[in-house]
Amino acid sequence: MRIWLSVIFILSIVTTSGAEEPVAKRRALLVGINTYSVEPLKERPVRYAVSDMQQLAEVLKTAGWEVTLLTSNGTADSAKRANIVAALDKLLDGAGVNDLVLVALSGHGRQFRARIDRSEGAAEQEEVFFCPSDAKEKNPDTLLGITELTQRLGKSSATKLVMIDAARIAPVGMPPPKDDDFRLSLPPNTAIFFGSASGQPALETNLMYGRDSAKGHGIFLHRVLLALQGDAQNDRGQVTWSSVVEYVAERVNDDAVRWYPEHARKLPNGEMIVQTPHLVGSFAGRSPVLLGLKGR
Repeated sequence: MRIWLSVIFILSIVTTSGAEEPVAKRRALLVGINTYSVEPLKERPVRYAVSDMQQLAEVLKTAGWEVTLLTSNGTADSAKRANIVAALDKLLDGAGVNDLVLVALSGHGRQFRARIDRSEGAAEQEEVFFCPSDAKEKNPDTLLGITELTQRLGKSSATKLVMIDAARIAPVGMPPPKDDDFRLSLPPNTAIFFGSASGQPALETNLMYGRDSAKGHGIFLHRVLLALQGDAQNDRGQVTWSSVVEYVAERVNDDAVRWYPEHARKLPNGEMIVQTPHLVGSFAGRSPVLLGLKGR
């Protein structure tokens, strides 16, 4: 099982002067974390977060994106909290109306009540966290909370598209998350696509290749990669944000039920549930184009 809060997508558009439209920049920050430096996460390595981000990087580079990749795997570690925050701020610096910016995070994730607002008298609130490679899973100061993330995004005039492949479970010894307790206030022009809902894991497997295969994926990122490689293209040969969201959302839970039936929960209507992606926010007008496929 992979417990992670992974993948974030962000679109940015910059105002410019002059008669001609500038060439849009497409930049991506990808973070994949297999190994952690602090217990108890150190005892629970992730198998495919790094390789998923490496494959996503190749897909984006082929389509002309500028990509920054931070990873933690064995002794190689660039995915500490300070590095992630600095890279995120750098990515957003100068982004404006004609630019496309993508951020994807893959690693362990948690959801629990914490004091996010540091002002005097502030109450605890339900929060989703991504765990950097140096995270202490019960210490919010060492995690990257979604509230903090959206506040950083809100400082940019960009349009932000966020995609998160993430388990949303509580650390051991804490109460389980409650979906109705999580409230997320998004900055303008922002959407977030979570890889799972409150209380759910984000699973990974090699079964799409065969039980003995060395290759595998997070179930959510498996579908994201297939979508970007053509399964979600429209009749113009484009892969858009909305086409990726629709394709992934329709398939991830079916994959998870098939590969992890022991985790399935039966709803009153008879539907089996394991991992259901969750979209927050939307965009008016035409959906942003993530890439175009050759030969169309």
